[in-house]
Amino acid sequence: MTPVRDRIGDAPQVAAAEFIQSARSVPAERKPGLAEHDSRRRRTQLAPTGGRRARMGLPLVPLAEPPRALAGAEMLADPALRGLADLPTPPASLHLAGVVPRRMVAIVGTRRSDPEAERFTHRLARDLAEHGIATISGGALGIDAAAHEGCLTGGAPTLAVLATHPSWAYPARHRGLFGRIVDAGGGLLGEHEDGNAFPGRFLQRNRLVAALASAVVVVQAPRRSGALSTARVARSLGRPVFVVPAAPWDPRGGGNVDLLVAGATPCTGWDSLATTLDLPLERPQAAPAAPTRPEAPGPSGAPGASAMGKAVWEALGAVPLHPDELGERLERDVVEVQRALLELVVLGAARAVEGGRYLRSSAPA
Repeated sequence: MTPVRDRIGDAPQVAAAEFIQSARSVPAERKPGLAEHDSRRRRTQLAPTGGRRARMGLPLVPLAEPPRALAGAEMLADPALRGLADLPTPPASLHLAGVVPRRMVAIVGTRRSDPEAERFTHRLARDLAEHGIATISGGALGIDAAAHEGCLTGGAPTLAVLATHPSWAYPARHRGLFGRIVDAGGGLLGEHEDGNAFPGRFLQRNRLVAALASAVVVVQAPRRSGALSTARVARSLGRPVFVVPAAPWDPRGGGNVDLLVAGATPCTGWDSLATTLDLPLERPQAAPAAPTRPEAPGPSGAPGASAMGKAVWEALGAVPLHPDELGERLERDVVEVQRALLELVVLGAARAVEGGRYLRSSAPA
């Protein structure tokens, strides 16, 4: 008797082939999710090694001046970039949007930071800025973003060293932050020609951060954090390394503990860096404001708000502020400040921006 398989012949294989061919011929719009998958596939590329995917940033809003290329002796002759010459393999070329500040401290750490670490970072960068020290960091989420924001709050320029070309924003949510960095007199620096954020490029970026900094502060870093590579390069180049002490049971600070055991200097605030950076321990006094013509009293900036809401509205300005900073300025509990901010947002007198910070809105009609 002829086996069943022989009697059926190649029918199953033929049917399967016809089914696959018909599926391939269906237009993309009739295949749920296929167009989205294809779009994602086009926006990622395989890295040259390891088969790991890169993420592509979003193009920045057009800057006032396009990024310019720097290369060779001309690049290393710039006093602000001279530290790159200390690297065993300095970059062959760089791309810069904006300006590189002259005197910078690197503040680095994990992207998965906790709110307390971000608040400390913001205060540290702000205090250094008020003493004329700019911040350099990697433009990433978490500690990097808090460092850039704090420096801007303190009125100093900041430099973000990116893993992409400076005309691309990665992470994409920092497109607004990067624009403000350039507008405030700082810069975006990148070593690469495109917007692909390959994993290896972040380590390459970290060596630039360490070389350009007068000192490096690690705020919060797990034992596998890329921020530790910045500290290693800094130490190899003779740059001072400061570390914020961490609880030994907190895995987010495991790298901090290891660095302190290895001999790094503890950092508990801007004054920890004062001797190294030759900073006065007293806060600089603001210059007295020039006398102005008194104005007639106008309507409240937040009509309908409570007394606390009006006080918070007056404390807000054009620079985003965190509720903790507002609490410090007003000497009020942060819970009260948060309630007042919610009230102002509902009234349209304030708005939330990235990083959990708030800006004053135009007074509602």
